[in-house]
Amino acid sequence: MRLFAASFEGSKQFLDVSVNAGASVYGTFVFTVELNLYRFLDNLGYGIPGIAVVWFDSVLGRTRESNDQFVLDGVTGLVEKFLLKYLRANESDCSR
Repeated sequence: MRLFAASFEGSKQFLDVSVNAGASVYGTFVFTVELNLYRFLDNLGYGIPGIAVVWFDSVLGRTRESNDQFVLDGVTGLVEKFLLKYLRANESDCSR
């Protein structure tokens, strides 16, 4: 399911959001949301191109029962946090 769509075309970067979920031994539902902003680099050293993580954040959540909305709220909150920081850091580029 696509929650957000954004174009980083021409910027040599991409956003990766992953969700891991499962039930614990004690009957609680546990999940993590991880968000990574990757950037393609022309030179990681010795002229070798590659990818580097330039921003990372994560959320750990738990609830007594499996709750899809609780997980989606975790994803939404983390993506909104990223977007605010990204737009603030690139404010001058976004105003063009």
